[in-house]
Amino acid sequence: MSSMKTIAVFEALPSTDPNAFVEVQQDIPVASGRDLLIRIDAISVNPVDSKDRLGISGRRDTPLVLGWDACGEVIAIGDQVVNFEVGDKVISAGDISRQGSYAQYQLVDERITAPKPTGLTDEQAATLPIDDSGRVGGVIRPIGTSKYRYH
Repeated sequence: MSSMKTIAVFEALPSTDPNAFVEVQQDIPVASGRDLLIRIDAISVNPVDSKDRLGISGRRDTPLVLGWDACGEVIAIGDQVVNFEVGDKVISAGDISRQGSYAQYQLVDERITAPKPTGLTDEQAATLPIDDSGRVGGVIRPIGTSKYRYH
């Protein structure tokens, strides 16, 4: 599969406008460096999504794919990834300088990604990264270890 569906915005329309969100086909990104390619299984709507959409001035020439908080499965990794493997279930806070999670796939840096907590549905886990105080939902990896723990 070389393309994916995304939900994009081009201008600051009210969310009730039928043209506010548009389905757009885009190339599936390729993981490199510290990137993880995640198949998106669930997302949550972050207030930043609305702020970014409503902050658009005029009409964009290129689509903006919003969505910064997600849960999914790692399907490919960059050559410098050390904390994750293909098949891992993860949560991510995303990066506003890149395409977001309103898509079938998203590239995220492993350093803003954490393992999905056991016992949570994908939908529940997707809400965790919204916590700015701990950034990835209070997940830590003690220095010198390869294991994450939750607090």
